[in-house]
Amino acid sequence: MQAVTHIIKNKPSIRNLRNAVIILFITGFFGIAELGAPFELAIESIRNKFRAQSVSQEIAIVGIDDASLARVGTWPWNGEILSELTDNIFEQGAERVFFSMVLLEQSKASDQALADTFSNYPGKVFLAAKKDRAQPGAPEADILPSSKLRDAAQLASVNRYVKFWNGVDEVDARETYQDQEIDAMEMALADKNAGDTQSIPVDYSYQLSSFPYVSALKILDSETSPHRFDGQDVIIGLNGSTLSTRYATKGQRTAPIVFIIGLGAETLKRGEPTILGWVPIWLLSCGVALYILSGLPNGRQLTVGTISLTLLMAAPFLLLPGNIWIEVAPSLFLIGWCTTSTAWQRFGARQKKSGSTNPVSGLRTINAIRHDDRCDNRTLISARIRRYTDIVSTLPAESERKLVHEILSRLQLCAFGSEILQGDDGNFFWLSDVSDPTQMADSFQAMSVIFRSPIRIDASSFDVDVSFGVDQEGDITLSHRISHAMAAARAAESESNYWKLHNPRELDQKSWSLSLLGEMDAALENGRIWVAYQPKVDLKTRNVIGAEALVRWTHETRGPINPAEFIEVAEQHNRIDKLTVFVLNDALAFANEARKIVPDFRIAINISPGLLASDAFLVALKIALHRHDFEAPQLILEVTETMAMIQSEAPAKIMAQLRELGVGLSIDDYGTGMSTLEYLKKIPATELKIDRSFTADICANSNDQKVMKSTIALAHELGMKTVAEGIETLESVEMISSMGCDLGQGYYFARPMKGEDFISMTLNEYSQLFNIG
Repeated sequence: MQAVTHIIKNKPSIRNLRNAVIILFITGFFGIAELGAPFELAIESIRNKFRAQSVSQEIAIVGIDDASLARVGTWPWNGEILSELTDNIFEQGAERVFFSMVLLEQSKASDQALADTFSNYPGKVFLAAKKDRAQPGAPEADILPSSKLRDAAQLASVNRYVKFWNGVDEVDARETYQDQEIDAMEMALADKNAGDTQSIPVDYSYQLSSFPYVSALKILDSETSPHRFDGQDVIIGLNGSTLSTRYATKGQRTAPIVFIIGLGAETLKRGEPTILGWVPIWLLSCGVALYILSGLPNGRQLTVGTISLTLLMAAPFLLLPGNIWIEVAPSLFLIGWCTTSTAWQRFGARQKKSGSTNPVSGLRTINAIRHDDRCDNRTLISARIRRYTDIVSTLPAESERKLVHEILSRLQLCAFGSEILQGDDGNFFWLSDVSDPTQMADSFQAMSVIFRSPIRIDASSFDVDVSFGVDQEGDITLSHRISHAMAAARAAESESNYWKLHNPRELDQKSWSLSLLGEMDAALENGRIWVAYQPKVDLKTRNVIGAEALVRWTHETRGPINPAEFIEVAEQHNRIDKLTVFVLNDALAFANEARKIVPDFRIAINISPGLLASDAFLVALKIALHRHDFEAPQLILEVTETMAMIQSEAPAKIMAQLRELGVGLSIDDYGTGMSTLEYLKKIPATELKIDRSFTADICANSNDQKVMKSTIALAHELGMKTVAEGIETLESVEMISSMGCDLGQGYYFARPMKGEDFISMTLNEYSQLFNIG
């Protein structure tokens, strides 16, 4: 009663109660449909091995085996042979004789001879009777001995229902034949009357090998002692390798029906069985399950669950000596699920909250609130440090601690004393009392400027960018708001914004993003994914000398999709190789057309750093070059700079092979990543692309001018050409050109366009369109 009251008053317990009702229904259905039978079979098989015991020796088996059939002849034997076998068995001291196979009618003389023999042993010979169940749905036909034999002996039923495991669980204690009720042969062997007994279980812990067994041939040849069967009942049965059907047993070898009859009789000899089935123990378990899920504060639920599981496993062992038979699979499943569920709630959540302190930085981690069910009206802010993982992968623990300290010292200017929690992969969180979007926007913009200053750790300098995500849904739990804030920060980064406010209305957009992967193959086939081309211009001659291939996706319902969005999905799910090969083949085909106008036309495509981890991309590249008859030096592969590339041998090896092939390598977005001399030294690049962040304000920002000029000089010293991205004004063109930059690319020259437009417009009419010359 206390458990029920607690459930009603406690919301988590109400959820548990709902789950309990569901699992009660499922386990009840399991029991009714016997879906737990395989598990029950496994339990019994193991239990029988532990309970292995010998039979009483009161029953012996005479087998009509291969040796007997080889000497006497094929089955069925005539009445004279069976008469001799019966007489010899009784002469050797048998109390009664049971034929486990139906003795079908033969010739009148044969049946009469056998009937005369049986008449010599009144009440001591039992003949098998069974039903014909060969055709499901058809009326059952009685299969009986001939009328002469029935008059001379007693009948015993040997019907068997074979289970899914090709064995027999239990036997009907009584069957009706020609309006006459006949007890099962097991009942007669055990000297029992069926009475109210409905069924007889078969205890497979009795060892088949312990039955006294004699071949029929030895009895017919008088090779056995005169007192071989003194005081024993004898079952005669078929035991030939091809003649008799063999049944599976629980934990032992297969056996013919004569042995199964013997096991059933031995089970009965122990006493009248009480078969409870699964329902009573399951009903008792239902009460225990409700207590386990009650959430009572006494903390005994797991103890009760563990004890209950132990008792359920042991109960069949403990009850069998009293001949009480139960099935525990539905109850085990019920108590096991409830105990596991409660353990997860108690220890799983606690385990998730463990590790609440980052071992390197010493900061409290986001686990402190990740599983918090409380609500908080304050603004939740997520700060995402771009390429944090790449940076820390190059640092020892002490240097990582310094890096986090530097990041925190900057973030504190925006957090205004709030505790900052550390997440994974460069995510930091805090709760703020500031709710005005304008005030937050000013703070985040200021932080973005501060983070543009490199962070120095020991002898290394690292450029870091930051984006902020904000969640203000104070009416939902903090554990749900974390993912919202993180998603907003990622969106701000992909959109090149300082910050972004989580919008609940965009949830359907997120769900749609998850479907991108499934639609990608179809989009590649139907042309929804296509390749755009943006000109690359020689800043000295102002001629178009090449282009960069840029993948685009025009969704049939959503329109253009941000390339960063679906490229990230492809990279995360190992599909970037297929997408890159598609772009590569389209770009080479386009470049061949462009080279008809500009013979030295060079095409550049972007590749994911992950493709440089194996030889697969190199093989695909060689195949594409051969297919399009394209010269390798006219192809440039643009790779975004990451420190992981120079720390692994595989990318360096692949890049060296690409250079040997003649393919050009370009370091893309230079200035936003590692930006180290070591990186430039180890990457065999032929081209350096300076990120658009340095060209956007180059005419007004003296620092950007210095960075641009020194980068161009450094690249030239290393034998690389330079490309300035993001050029949008004529003034920028003139200034960057005066600094010695080789190539330019940006909206001032042309936006990315379809290949046919590029050739017809850019190459043929370029000078007139831009008035450059």
